Amino acid sequence: MALKTLKSGQISGYPEYASTALTSFFGLEPEEVPADATEAWEKANAEFEKEGLEAFEPTPFASANAGRPAQIDGGKVRPENDLRPRRRQ
Repeated sequence: MALKTLKSGQISGYPEYASTALTSFFGLEPEEVPADATEAWEKANAEFEKEGLEAFEPTPFASANAGRPAQIDGGKVRPENDLRPRRRQ
């Protein structure tokens, strides 16, 4: 839907991760998406160009899924799988 709307000119931009664009818009299988973010963006931009569109340069932000979530607990960072309810003192 988003790609169709972009191509029709109804919207002028749409924020999306390069990997999602490659799989959702252009039908690549997840294992076909480059692991390197720059390579994934380059591949996505090449696909967008075939559609007469252009991908903006990537933002400096990374996907929250790229790393392992953690939580700060009393000044100590604990990985998500170590999050247990805190005992009341």
